[in-house]
Amino acid sequence: MQPIVNTVLTNVPGPQMPLYFCGAEMVNQFSLGIVQDGMTLFHGILSYNGKLSITAMSDREVMPDPAFYQECLDQAFEELKAATIGKPVPSMPQAGKKKSAKSKSVRHA
Repeated sequence: MQPIVNTVLTNVPGPQMPLYFCGAEMVNQFSLGIVQDGMTLFHGILSYNGKLSITAMSDREVMPDPAFYQECLDQAFEELKAATIGKPVPSMPQAGKKKSAKSKSVRHA
């Protein structure tokens, strides 16, 4: 059976104040989703205490370079931010190029 969708995006608003458990403050939370047959990409988008978390899960055959995908998401965010304040748009990352020392690393499960 052909799947109805191949990409899923969630947008779950979380609490916008700090939460605590046994006196310890929760500093972040991440969403989770399942990539099934025919579904190639899942984005879990979650907010918590003024922060936005985007978790991308994918089939390795569809996304062989998750670090480049993260760079693209970071670039898209910078473009949107620049557009809202009227600044020039930074340049787009190039596939296959090494990340700079300032780039964030991607954790793989």
